[in-house]
Amino acid sequence: MATHKFTDGSRRRWFAHPATLWLAFAAAHVWTSWLNFDAANQPLGDVTGVYWLWVSQVLAGQEIPGITTPWVYPVVALAPLLLASLPGMATYPQNWLVMVSLLDALAFLYLVGGWRRPARRVWAAWWWIAFIVCLGPITLGRLDSVVAPLAVLGLMFLLTRPRLAAVVLTLATWIKVWPAALLLAAVAVMRRRWTIVIVAAVSSAAIVAVAVLCGGGVQLTSFLTQQTSRGIQIESPVATPFIWLSVVQAPGYGIYYDQDLLTFQVAGEGGDLAGDLSNIALAVAVLTVLALGWLRLRRGASGVRLLAPLALALVMCLIVFNKVGSPQYMTWIIAPVVLGLIVDRARFAPVAIVSLMMALLTQVFYPFYYDLILVANPVMVVVMTVRNALEVVVLVMAVYLLTGARRRYSAVEVIAHRLRRTR
Repeated sequence: MATHKFTDGSRRRWFAHPATLWLAFAAAHVWTSWLNFDAANQPLGDVTGVYWLWVSQVLAGQEIPGITTPWVYPVVALAPLLLASLPGMATYPQNWLVMVSLLDALAFLYLVGGWRRPARRVWAAWWWIAFIVCLGPITLGRLDSVVAPLAVLGLMFLLTRPRLAAVVLTLATWIKVWPAALLLAAVAVMRRRWTIVIVAAVSSAAIVAVAVLCGGGVQLTSFLTQQTSRGIQIESPVATPFIWLSVVQAPGYGIYYDQDLLTFQVAGEGGDLAGDLSNIALAVAVLTVLALGWLRLRRGASGVRLLAPLALALVMCLIVFNKVGSPQYMTWIIAPVVLGLIVDRARFAPVAIVSLMMALLTQVFYPFYYDLILVANPVMVVVMTVRNALEVVVLVMAVYLLTGARRRYSAVEVIAHRLRRTR
């Protein structure tokens, strides 16, 4: 019996050892980076084609996206694209993967930093590693890959460093819009909401001022107008019925490539109406979830316990009701789930497991069998449909966690409270 106990203890120490965690983290990134160079499926296509072209134009003194020409991204998105070019354009894809891996490492260091760490952080770290492996190449190969570790840092900073959190999340929002959902969640339930609002406003004003000084005032909000012209992208849940109509070869329904937005979209009667309704549903869902979080706070639920499920529910609203639905959107859930596993591991464990399944199914059809999706292959459409159904399941689970948030303070809340009092 004593030997058995020693063995169990040794396994737990090995599981939580910094060397084990960092080796697994490095292995996941090396494996995923290697998959990105699959020539047949070209998972790094946006980096090697689109990003590389934009940066080449800037370096050649031609168009500057978001400054001199309209762009689909907020203006700060240009910063990581240019940063990856510093070691040289000849190795731009490799530079990109290294840059993203280093950003992940920074967030991972904050998550597991220190020799002694609580078990909840160990589980969160292992889940993140597993998620990278399950989601595959797309985890590192898009602009969202830059934002994901910033979101992880921002949500964790909210527990003890709200000003820094507001700066990080505002910066992330000016790269990709979706981290605004995390800021909304923080403002809705965190005690120092006005600090977050003021710091975010000042940070945004500084970004706007720099953009205007660089001559980009006219194009500053072009990313909003560019997005409104989108059709329904094939991977989104909204596209599911249209894809199945393509499978059965219903007249007038099919898949086409949008040359301006560089995405595959569905065609057919009712598409425009479905896109408009999805925008309305998205707004209603976000407002409803925010109201639910605020009501739970008013009824005595802990703000720290509400933050993770509210952030996850808002992010899932942006995914489920979004007419775009790119595969890389799966990276948006990393930060809320990591925080949830830190604050309330037992209740977040089912969400974490379903999220891994969702990520794995995403990797199956993108990038490895994406060509079959484009021809409406029934087997791959089933895979994508199940993945889309799991997105709805995760949204429902997040709302359930939000409505069941308890008033009892966790160890994380006690520590955060003590840190605030010592300042």
